[in-house]
Amino acid sequence: MRLWRHSMVVLLLAAAAVAAQSHVVAWGAWTSITLASGQQLKVRPIVVDGRIKEYSTGAAHQVTENVWVVRRAFRINNALPQEGAKHPQWTWQLGGWLTVSSTTGRVSELSLPDFDPHASLVSWFQDYAAYCGATEDGSVHYMVVFQLGKRKPILKKELYGQSCAAPLWEKGPSRVSFEPPGGTRVSFLVHDGSAELQSSP
Repeated sequence: MRLWRHSMVVLLLAAAAVAAQSHVVAWGAWTSITLASGQQLKVRPIVVDGRIKEYSTGAAHQVTENVWVVRRAFRINNALPQEGAKHPQWTWQLGGWLTVSSTTGRVSELSLPDFDPHASLVSWFQDYAAYCGATEDGSVHYMVVFQLGKRKPILKKELYGQSCAAPLWEKGPSRVSFEPPGGTRVSFLVHDGSAELQSSP
């Protein structure tokens, strides 16, 4: 009886260890592609457990030991209905951002509030994303700081301009700066899931 119980404990521990095993995430080789707009990019596959899940472009940002974020690139069928379903015409497009988890093995779309896939340049620090975003119709632009796991951005302040370069992060203390073209540089202190306007010295 004691031996049977010991065997059951060993089996349960072994099953728990298997369940806790992380997945293998790897990045494939770079390939040069051309977007529908004519822009040249390099993309590479995101490979999880030996299978290609998505394609990405640019550098991946490692948030934790098990989580990455990366910009998505994907192919869409550009063939007209009369051209036949048997002959797809694949064209590359830029997408939003993805989260990649080696714990779950999932590659998921990351919804960044007011992210403009054509103009927003995202700068990552820890689990914070800073960028200039816009409403869907492009009528209002914002300075945005978004923290992973939050539903709303911790900063969303109207930007008096149509775009900005990738925001600049600093640490000690954690600070992010936005500088619109021809505008004044604005900095925010970021801590404890909040962003506060930094007063001018």
